[in-house]
Amino acid sequence: MMTEFSARAVARLRDEDLGADVLVLAEHEDGSGRRLELQRSLEVTDEDRRLGMDTFCLVNETGSVHYGGVEEWSLIDSELRLKLTDEAAAAMHVDGGYRISLIADATEPDVVAHNVAAIIGDRL
Repeated sequence: MMTEFSARAVARLRDEDLGADVLVLAEHEDGSGRRLELQRSLEVTDEDRRLGMDTFCLVNETGSVHYGGVEEWSLIDSELRLKLTDEAAAAMHVDGGYRISLIADATEPDVVAHNVAAIIGDRL
């Protein structure tokens, strides 16, 4: 069983000062409740590569962080599913991955699919 929530707020931010491209899916419009952020560094350093941080990372509302770890993802109708590796699921304190229902007012599913693909890659 996957961790489930409905995303009422969806935003993508490319922040040159932070050096990150971020997609945020949050349960509430103020960002509270369940939340999943997909992040990718705008510039990868040799140290990032050495530490295995040369890929996207997942961050949730508990502050849990894991680099990589998405085995596959899909967006069917208005439901985003991210299947995580066992290691990633343990690090994120979730069971298997995420099932996120996109609330109609949050954003169009095609936009979410485009943004997920831009940060973590095409449907792995």
